[in-house]
Amino acid sequence: MRRLVLPALVGSLFIAACGQAFAQAQRSPDSSYVVGEPIRHKNLTIFPVLSKLEQNADRYITLDEGLRAGTVQVIEVGETPSEDSQAAPATQQGRAIQPPGNGPAHQSVIVQGGPRQANAPAHRTQVNFRPSQNAGNRVNQLMVVNKSAKPLYLMPGEVIVGGSQDRTIGNEMTIAPTGKPVPIDVFCVEHGRWHARDNAESASLYVTLEATDSLKAKELADKAQQGYFARTAGPLSKAARVAVQSEKSQQAVWDNVAKNNEALRVESESGTFTRSYADKRVQSELEPYVAELTAKVSGQNRIVGAIVAINGKIESMDVFESTPLFRKLWPKLLKSYALDSVSTVADAKAPAKDSKAAKTSPPAKESTVADASAFLNKVLQGTVRDKQTKAGLVITHRETDGAKSYSAGGMGGAPIHAAGFAP
Repeated sequence: MRRLVLPALVGSLFIAACGQAFAQAQRSPDSSYVVGEPIRHKNLTIFPVLSKLEQNADRYITLDEGLRAGTVQVIEVGETPSEDSQAAPATQQGRAIQPPGNGPAHQSVIVQGGPRQANAPAHRTQVNFRPSQNAGNRVNQLMVVNKSAKPLYLMPGEVIVGGSQDRTIGNEMTIAPTGKPVPIDVFCVEHGRWHARDNAESASLYVTLEATDSLKAKELADKAQQGYFARTAGPLSKAARVAVQSEKSQQAVWDNVAKNNEALRVESESGTFTRSYADKRVQSELEPYVAELTAKVSGQNRIVGAIVAINGKIESMDVFESTPLFRKLWPKLLKSYALDSVSTVADAKAPAKDSKAAKTSPPAKESTVADASAFLNKVLQGTVRDKQTKAGLVITHRETDGAKSYSAGGMGGAPIHAAGFAP
């Protein structure tokens, strides 16, 4: 029994031992942060969130870091990790982990979307869950091995590419560097694929996503054929992230993936969210946001987070425990914010169903530092709706008028990440 709880216990000790100073600061959101002046590009506005105290501890490795370095493996449950070792227990608080969403991997469900032409109306398609290469594979669960020297931080909504279907992380969690396989909850973000991609297709996708050479792309594609997830694509859209954290429903995630792809006019035979990041037209639209905002935001002193406004409306925020963790996650977080911005523009350009509704809307009033500060305090001080311990982290769900938030911290209360969303 002692052996079974070791991975979760080690992760908790890392959190509790290293995060006390930040925990003390976070208890008073009003005095812990400063919201910086807005940095704008087109319809996207970023308000930097700066910590009043320096938070420079680099305690975690990110999923992107670990996959690139080869010190983190993400694999289908039915596959065997390299240098195989005994799996860590699939338990939380002494209970077996149940896959989130719609249950076991052999049921029939109705999904929104499916393959269709750009701008075509959504339709409902029946998809049957079934095992892919290996009968042990599970749609809503994967295994992660952390062989690095630091705990691995996983953020809900991160999309991982490969295996039998592209997935997204379902729960905020950390994984201790034990080298043991640990089960994690995930959601499928590709309802039309139930087997490994063809090697050529997979290699082409990695070339597009990674701007890598064909030899490296083939190596990644070979790993994907073996049930591995070789790279991250980027976070889900705001609506899909909310579906992951609020609804905990596979169907809701699929619905939001279909809406995202439709708004961006992205065609994908398998309906994968990853295509939004791999589509060359969309990439060309994201590039100006990335070029204009990456360094201007991440280069600020004591930066720990960002508040996002699109078309003048505050939409979301992400605040992390330290500057190093934020900076490591920022490039792909920015891409997800830009994706929502581009999606909004694309949606506005779509022909109106009712010609009378096709009037030009007046320009939105730009949001201000005061608006962003009010949103930050609102989401951090909202009424606690739910608090539970999962895999050594305390997950707190707060709701208030016009906003909801989710924060994850250690047993001692140290927050690693707080995410807030406006309606």
